[in-house]
Amino acid sequence: MHLLEGSIKNYIELFCNAFKSLGEGVESFIIVDSIWKEIGALTVKANATIPASFGRRIPNIAEDRTYMTAEGYMVWATMYAPILLRGRFRHERYYLHWIKFVSIIERCVQFSSTALERQQLRADIHQWYTEYERIFYQYNADRLPTCVIVFHAWIHLVDLIEKSGPLWAYWSWAMERYCGLLSRAVSSRKHPYSSLNRRILEIQTLNSIRNMYDLDDRLPIYTPMYTSEPPPSYHDPARYPELTLLHPQSTISFERHGLLDLRRRIAVHLATRYKVDIATAIQAIVPSVIQWGKVRIEDSDVVYSSLGYSRKEDNRRDATFIQYELLVDIHARRRAVEPEFEPRTFFGRLDRVFICEVQPNDAMGITEPIPLLLMDVKTCNVAQDRFGFYEYTTYGPSEVVDGTALRALVGRIMDRGKWVFVRRTGVIEHEEFDDDDD
Repeated sequence: MHLLEGSIKNYIELFCNAFKSLGEGVESFIIVDSIWKEIGALTVKANATIPASFGRRIPNIAEDRTYMTAEGYMVWATMYAPILLRGRFRHERYYLHWIKFVSIIERCVQFSSTALERQQLRADIHQWYTEYERIFYQYNADRLPTCVIVFHAWIHLVDLIEKSGPLWAYWSWAMERYCGLLSRAVSSRKHPYSSLNRRILEIQTLNSIRNMYDLDDRLPIYTPMYTSEPPPSYHDPARYPELTLLHPQSTISFERHGLLDLRRRIAVHLATRYKVDIATAIQAIVPSVIQWGKVRIEDSDVVYSSLGYSRKEDNRRDATFIQYELLVDIHARRRAVEPEFEPRTFFGRLDRVFICEVQPNDAMGITEPIPLLLMDVKTCNVAQDRFGFYEYTTYGPSEVVDGTALRALVGRIMDRGKWVFVRRTGVIEHEEFDDDDD
C-alpha cells in the first residue's frame, strides 16, 4: 500500500516540478502549470462519470493532495492518468514510460500469475527502472534524491510475490479503511486513544448484541450491521449464469407506455437471431415485459439502467454505461459471400434491462415460451485512438441485445472534447469499493 502511495506521489511531484526543487535537468518531463491545472479540473469532473464501485472520488490532483490515500493514488494512476496524460508531455516517451509503470501495477495486484508471467514482469520492472534512472536520476549525483527507496523496492517485488504469495493476500487497504472509520470518532485531541478504544468497543458490542439476539433486521438502517430482507431478483442459471437482475421491478406495456419503438427494436433483434422477417418476430412478442432496475455481473459490478432505476440523486455517480460484445458478419454488405462472423467490442448506455417471454412460433422454431434477458442500449459511435482507448462524441441508434453480450461496467472521462471509456482490469475489477456519496 505505502509502496504504491509513495511511488505515485513522487511521480506526480516530478511531473509538476514540486520534487525537492530539482527541476528536470537535461530532460523535459515537467508538465506546464496551466496544463497541470487543467488535468486537476478534469479529474474532479470525471468523478461524476466514474462508477462508485471503481473507487473513491479523487480531489483536484493539481491543487490539493492533502487527503489523498493509497487507494486514491492507485485509482487516479491506473484509471484517470492514462487518459488525462495523453499528449500532455513534450515528448511521448515520458507518457509511454508512465504507461509501462501502470501496466506493472496492474500485473502486480492480480489474483494469480504463472511462472512465465512473473518472469516477464521481472524483466519489465528492470526495464522500467532503468528508464526511470535515465529520465529522472540522469546519473547525476546532484539528482540522487530521485532514487528513493520506494522505487528501488519494485525491483524485488516479484521475489516477494514468489515467496509470500500474491500481493492482494497481505495488502493494507482494509486496515486503511478501518483506520479511516475509527478516526471519525476521535473527539479529544488530548486523549485520542480513549476515543478510538471507545469506538471499537461500541462497534463490537453492537455486533455481539446483533448476533446474540438475531437482530439483523432490527438495527437502524444507517448502521453497517443492518441486514434487511433481500429484495426481489431474477436469476436464470441455465441461460444467463453470470447475470442477476436486481430491484426495482416493474411491468411496462408497449401500448400503454408508448414504447412501440422498443417493441420494434426487440423484433429486429429476434428477426436477426431466428432468421425471420420482422413481421413474424413481432407476433412472438408479448404485450408487456418485466423491467428491472439493475443487473449484477457475477464477481464484478452492478450496472444501473438509465430509465429503469428511478433514484436520481444530485451527487450520484454514473454507472449506466457498458461494454458489450457482438458477433458481426464481416461480409454483411456482400450478400453472395458466405457469412463470416468475428467478435467486436461496442459501448453504450444501458437504458433498460428486461425479461421478454418469447411466445411459441413455428417459423422461429420455438415450441414453448422462452424468457430472454434483453438490454435496450443507446449505442456510442466509438473510435480508437493510437493508444487503444475507445472514445466518442456522438450517440448512435438504440438497439436491443441479449444479456450474454454484456462484458463490463465502464466509466467515462471527458478529455479535450471527447468522452473516453475507462474500464478497470484485474484485481481492481473485482475488488469492491464503497463510496458514501453514491
